[in-house]
Amino acid sequence: MKTVDRLVEMDTRGNTQGFSEQNRNRLLDTMKERIYPEGSHLFWERDFADKLYYVKKGRVKITKSTDEGKELILYMHHPGDMAGQADPFFGTSHSFSAEVMEDSVVGVIDHKDLQMLICQHCDFAIDFMKWMGVYHRITQTKFRDLMMYGKPGAWLQLLSV
Repeated sequence: MKTVDRLVEMDTRGNTQGFSEQNRNRLLDTMKERIYPEGSHLFWERDFADKLYYVKKGRVKITKSTDEGKELILYMHHPGDMAGQADPFFGTSHSFSAEVMEDSVVGVIDHKDLQMLICQHCDFAIDFMKWMGVYHRITQTKFRDLMMYGKPGAWLQLLSV
């Protein structure tokens, strides 16, 4: 069994590889670039989710806290990866926290700008839905592995991909 069931040849970290070049450029043009120092957070679990984050340089760790206060690492995002609560039409809260692991350059995409891209370009909407679907399936798979095999088993499953 594999942690990520080879999801349609798309990068398994949340990478924007599934976007066409034109739609990736639309996304990049919409972002506001920010610099985050090592140890800072893009967002905390339960913060209002009104932005997506695109890692241009550096690394960002996505974690989930357990009721016992333990931290589970779900993703380690690298340049080209997108992170955040992908829910541009509903006001929700982040289910995870995002910590900057090294000095990073991150593109910040407001949900209102994302809504405009989705409404103006149907091909962008399709690429975005594909990315959302893959990102959600990967997260579900990681939770399944954690629940069935515990932390060490999920880690081994991840390494076997």
